[in-house]
Amino acid sequence: AKSLGLWYAGSSNRKYTNQHKYTNYKSVVFVYLLKFVYLRTLHMKFTHLHCHSHYSLLDGLSKIDPLLERVKELGMDSVALTDHGVMYGAVEFYSRAKDLGIKPIIGLEAYVAPRSMEDKEGKIDSDYFHLTLLAQNQEGYHNLMLLTTIAHTEGFYYKPRIDLEVLKKYSAGLVC
Repeated sequence: AKSLGLWYAGSSNRKYTNQHKYTNYKSVVFVYLLKFVYLRTLHMKFTHLHCHSHYSLLDGLSKIDPLLERVKELGMDSVALTDHGVMYGAVEFYSRAKDLGIKPIIGLEAYVAPRSMEDKEGKIDSDYFHLTLLAQNQEGYHNLMLLTTIAHTEGFYYKPRIDLEVLKKYSAGLVC
């Protein structure tokens, strides 16, 4: 018990002890399980699925190269780029990530109109919400490009917006 960092429950200064005066066997098993779960989580991989670059105007600060260098430094093997309403950095991100041996995940943080993207009335339609979309395959990448193009050409009202109808039409290959 001492090697696992268990202490005697009655000790006032919480020092480790060789005495085994636990209230019941279940508490010892529970502590063993907690330690196992903690050690297991130290070796889990993490993938950031919501990163902005400097292409997210007024929101992102990271340039592509320093972002990918930091990802590599932290030992991550993949990362997603989800800029606000645009995909300007997708090609640069993809090629640089591949060069560094990092799996690039291309995405978009879309602005979704509260009603229809054709509706453009004062405060009602300027109150949009965000939705993160990730390309699962080539078809998803193609649909992301279509969605951002439609958002800029047809749904622009302060921000490039889409609506749920357009998203439903071009949802193949996307993870939301």
